[in-house]
Amino acid sequence: MFKRPYILVIITLSPLAVSGLFLYLSLSSVLRRELVSWEAEVRQIQMAQIVDELKVRIDAAWDVANHYYDEGLGQDACTKAIASISQNQDSYVFVMRIDRTDRANEVMVVHPDKSFVGQSAHRVVDLERIQEIYYRGEIYPLGHPAVAGIQSVNVGEEISDICVEQGSGMIQYYWPRVVDGKASQVGYPKVTYVRFFPPWNWAMGSGAYADHIEGLVAAQVETARANMHHIMGLLLWFTLVITLVMAVIATGVSHRFSRKLIRYENSLLESGRRLRQEVEKSRRSEQIFKTLITNLPQKVVLKDRDSRILYCNEKYAESLHRTVEQIIGRNEYDLYPREVADRYVTSDRSVIEHGETIEVLSRRPVDGQERVTRVLKTPVKDDYQQADGILCVFEDFTERIQNEERLRAANAEMEETNRRLRETQRYLVQSEKMASIGQLAAGIAHEINNPMCYVVGNSHALQEYVTSLIEFLGVYDRHIQEMAQTGNALFEEHARAIQDIRSELDIDHICTDVESLLDDSQEGMNRVLRIVRNLRTFSRIDQVHDVASFNLNEGIRSTLAIANNELTEKSCVTTDLGDIPEVRCNSGEINQVILNILVNAAQAIGLQQRNTTGNIMIRTYREGDDVVCTIADDGPGIPTENLNRVFDPFFTTKPVGQGTGLGLHISYDIIVRQHGGHLSVESEAGKGTTFTIKIPIHGKPHTGSAKGRIHERENSAVC
Repeated sequence: MFKRPYILVIITLSPLAVSGLFLYLSLSSVLRRELVSWEAEVRQIQMAQIVDELKVRIDAAWDVANHYYDEGLGQDACTKAIASISQNQDSYVFVMRIDRTDRANEVMVVHPDKSFVGQSAHRVVDLERIQEIYYRGEIYPLGHPAVAGIQSVNVGEEISDICVEQGSGMIQYYWPRVVDGKASQVGYPKVTYVRFFPPWNWAMGSGAYADHIEGLVAAQVETARANMHHIMGLLLWFTLVITLVMAVIATGVSHRFSRKLIRYENSLLESGRRLRQEVEKSRRSEQIFKTLITNLPQKVVLKDRDSRILYCNEKYAESLHRTVEQIIGRNEYDLYPREVADRYVTSDRSVIEHGETIEVLSRRPVDGQERVTRVLKTPVKDDYQQADGILCVFEDFTERIQNEERLRAANAEMEETNRRLRETQRYLVQSEKMASIGQLAAGIAHEINNPMCYVVGNSHALQEYVTSLIEFLGVYDRHIQEMAQTGNALFEEHARAIQDIRSELDIDHICTDVESLLDDSQEGMNRVLRIVRNLRTFSRIDQVHDVASFNLNEGIRSTLAIANNELTEKSCVTTDLGDIPEVRCNSGEINQVILNILVNAAQAIGLQQRNTTGNIMIRTYREGDDVVCTIADDGPGIPTENLNRVFDPFFTTKPVGQGTGLGLHISYDIIVRQHGGHLSVESEAGKGTTFTIKIPIHGKPHTGSAKGRIHERENSAVC
């Protein structure tokens, strides 16, 4: 192999020459990019200088306007003062009145060009006033490809939008220069800074042409480009000199080492042959290992001591929605949330420290479902039996856990069946108790009703007496005041003494409060009487109830007033009460049904622990010979398996102690059996529940036939 020294020279110099060429090309590319970036930066700096000058000018004009406003000198005086600032086209201030309600009223108040004053600024578009554009040192006609990307600007609308939305800002557009009093047809780049003066709805601005920036930028860029070419020439010359020097040195050295290299060649070839054999053997072992790991049904991961992944099979990568290449070399914190990664790393350290296999169960959501995985972590030991890595085998235990949960569910269902049997037994016992309670309620109602009659009667008389006393005190006060004004010293002394005692005893407050107290007492007694009537009604549940014409809308309003605290704490009630006729019914029982359903809805919404207030919607309307009332909520809804049981006695899903399970059962009995109406429920879990009540307008149909009585018994039995 190395029989000629120049081959060694070529081999030695080739990397140097290639590196020098690569360095030259890379540096050239970097310098070009930097030149472009520097050119943009120079433009921004020049533009910022122009804007700063305009800001100073406009801030001064704004201060003038603010002074005139604070001193109350008026807009006309202020416009004259600002107009005096605008002496020429290069340093001027303009003022435009802003009107967001009607842009056509946005007019120019102050402008160095008097033809603009009083004109509407609504349709001032820059490209409509020119035929050519000055762009980066050249003049192009409109439509030329070089300026095709330049969009027209409605200057008036831009000024109005910036002032109202931002308060101040900058606008860039193209505008013709004025030469000898005439506007040219060439649009030059121009920048205008505007600031809003809210008290008078003024947009105060000033502009300056920016075409001189291109000349400054071109001169500086040309200088930078010349410097860049000089640097590149020096670099190329330096690279060539270094290459030639290295060529001379390499030629001399190659003669000295060529013979030694030849001796080493055979040794290297032999070592290479043995190395290839070892590599092939290692490759076959690695291939067998990868084939084994890849075809395992479990997910497998090999980590080092620091929990960094050295290898994983495709099943593990697919579980993380990544490729094997994307996972190898990463640690747990790159692949999992921090709290999960902390647990994994802690268990890895335990394996490394103790050198023993451990088992870990983990739960995490995958594609919207919880998956349970068992992880066996086994230490990988080196020649000194020290743990140098970790082999993790992941096995899906979800099905096994689900089977265990099914078994627990079956046991729970069996327990539920036993509970229902006990509930049925309790219901039978409760039914017997209800019969006794009916008789007891009748007796209690009778015993309470008699003394309450005396209390109510005396309360009415007491209320009349108090009214008379208050009237007497009013007349007495007038006479005392008249006597005090007679000038008699004794009368005045007695009047003051009486007034002091009146103030000390707070007689005025007592007179005002006693009537309210009596009204509240009367309301309380009326409630006791209503409770007594309900007890008597309960004791005569199979007897005919008081039926009268009833306005269902008024009943709903009164029920909402009674249940206001219970409802407004958890929900917002909305009503849509239609024009409906009165119905023949027992108003108290109908109100009780509505109250039961509303309270159930509010309690269901409260159990959701939601951050927002729930909604309850009540609607009434007429449907044929029936009046319909629907009560809908957006609570948790009723599961499908419970819909057929909501009217069953003692059935409830509320926590223990919060419900008896009789509310909807009694409501169904009132609507269906006692009033011949219809009560139904529609619900979907997670979306809410709607109860529909239908009440015949003319009352419950009277059917003396056996068929009618059988139908009534059937409805009651379904309950």
